[in-house]
Amino acid sequence: MSGTGTDIDPYRTAGTVEEPQKFPLEKITSMSANNYCTSRSKALSAYDAVPVHARKVTKIDALETYPNILEELAKVTPPNTERVTDYNFAIAMNNFTVIQYATGTALIPKAAQRKQNTGLK
Repeated sequence: MSGTGTDIDPYRTAGTVEEPQKFPLEKITSMSANNYCTSRSKALSAYDAVPVHARKVTKIDALETYPNILEELAKVTPPNTERVTDYNFAIAMNNFTVIQYATGTALIPKAAQRKQNTGLK
């Protein structure tokens, strides 16, 4: 990406390099990567599978509502990701802290990854 704002990413159509558009929450699913690829009639080998992880720690005295760990996962999802599959989360609490974890697998089409790495349009 050149950072001019004119580059078109088919999976993130808004935002700039300075302030990237977060990954759409509706594209994060607990469906397995294999099942997703089967439903799209594509082979899993057509994608680069990249693990994504998010962790959010909040002190209970500062807690008005639980932070949305799904949004934290969207922030760390790599560019050109078509779908995040295998979503899973966990919450741990004690008297003072809430800790949330989220994991998933970002599926990045290999063609999109090649374009980004080589600078091709």
